[in-house]
Parts: sequence; structure tokens; C-alpha cells
Amino acid sequence: FDWIAWLDCDSIIMNMDRTLDSIIYQYAQRETNPGGSTATQPPPVCGAPASPPNISGEWLDSWVPPEMQEHAVVRIEQSADGRLSAIGPQFGEAAGALADALSFTLVFEGGPLEGRAVVDDNLGGAVRLEFENGAVWSRRDLEEARLPPCREPCLRPGNECAVELDPSVDLLVTEEGWGLSSANWMIRRSKWSLDFLHAALTAAHVELNLFGDQDAIILHIMNQQALRAATAFDDDVLSADPLDRHAAVVPQFELNSYDALNALTMDCDTFVEGDLLVTFPQCKDAEGCND
Repeated sequence: FDWIAWLDCDSIIMNMDRTLDSIIYQYAQRETNPGGSTATQPPPVCGAPASPPNISGEWLDSWVPPEMQEHAVVRIEQSADGRLSAIGPQFGEAAGALADALSFTLVFEGGPLEGRAVVDDNLGGAVRLEFENGAVWSRRDLEEARLPPCREPCLRPGNECAVELDPSVDLLVTEEGWGLSSANWMIRRSKWSLDFLHAALTAAHVELNLFGDQDAIILHIMNQQALRAATAFDDDVLSADPLDRHAAVVPQFELNSYDALNALTMDCDTFVEGDLLVTFPQCKDAEGCND
């Protein structure tokens, strides 16, 4: 065997057509073009959560007279991790990053400016950038804002899907109402996995016996990175993902959909037809589960 699935006893498998292999192949794939420009990234996977809009491309500056705009085109590059660089004859160079789904910051010679991307629903991408100082940049070519067709997810290797598993991904885990979940997860057979399980069990039952298994998992796949970030001054460390690189967080509905009542009170994913399983997190005994 290559992978092992841990499922709590309060989880009931509901979809016999959804396989564990398909979840592994979907979420433990080797990253395509890591860190590259959004212009060279593959199209998004169908059904995946919406990504921040792509604002790479050429833009016309409203503060430049109309007859001069073609001579003062602003060019923006956006990396896969949301970093931005802009160049234009009217300001030279600027750098920044996306702040959230639509907001961004660019740092010019005179200081930072916050802006907001305006998305066209028909094209799917950003067509206008509005800055806090009143400046507006408009797409030079609206076709740049048109999103490409989505890709069907790679669920298994085959001719139509040249998927390759990432050998550095050893743990697939979900989130729930209070953090990473220890209820249902999958782990790969590897040295890292053996060391992780030993360390987590030791923390939960020997070193810190007040900790539960959930606390132990969070401790050993997030704690060191979080501590480094708390004491760091380096931008690369501060912007790094605090999750251990051997772990990947998958959407909760894939492995840990909750019953409707618990999903409502904990503000997390509820079971819908087609999900692999349903979990009853408050089910402590037979009487309680039957209620």
C-alpha cells in the first residue's frame, strides 16, 4: 500500500462511486509551473474555488491625456503567488501584491497606493483598476480579461490527464470550525509520515497529555513555521505558508462533510448528495447518535 485513510467511527460513507484514489490524485498532484507568471499558469480546475482576478497585461492610465495614452501604456506582471510588478513611462516602476480577492497595493516612488479590481461578469476577469487617489487604469485589450475554459480535474492517471503525484506531499487533511481536523485524513507511507505520527502521538499522550489528537496535528505541521514567522523580518518568511510542506489541506466536503445541525452551528461544510461521507462530530454514544 502507498496511502492509508483514517476515518473516525462517527463517519458514514455515503458515495460508493467516489474513491479515495481520486481524492489523492486530485489534491496530491505535483504543482504545475510553481511560482510562474499567471500568463503561463494552466486554466483553473472546474469547480475549484474562485481565484483572485488576473490583472496582468496592458492598461491605459486615465490621468494621461487621451492622445498620449498609447504612448504611456502601463504593463503589469502578476505572479502565481499574487505579487505584482508594474512599469510605465509616467511613474517608472512599482511593485506590490494582491491583498484579497479584489484589492491590491502598489508601491510607487511617492509611496503605496491601494486599489481595487473591477471584474466584468461576462468576461470573468478584471477590466478596470481603481486607485484610492482617483486614478483609473482600463484594459487596453478587453480580450485579456476573458477567462479560459476550465480544466476537468485530474482524478487518475491516463492519456487524457498526465497527472504526477508530488512525492513531498505526505498528508491530506481538512479544516473544520476550529482548525485542522483530526477526524478524517489520509497519510502516505514515508519516513516523514512515520516521524510525524510518532511525534504527534507522543505530544498527545506523553509530553502534553492534556492535548488531544487535533492539537497534536496542528502543533506538528504548523507550529515551527508560525514561530519562525513571528520572529522574522524577512518578507519571504513572513509571506510563506505556515503549513508544513509535507501536508496539503483539502476542502472539507471531500473527506469530512458534517451533518446539517453541526455544520450550521460550526459554520462549515454540510453533507450534500454526492459527497464521499457524512460525519456526526457530536455522536459520542449509540443513544446520542440515534437522536
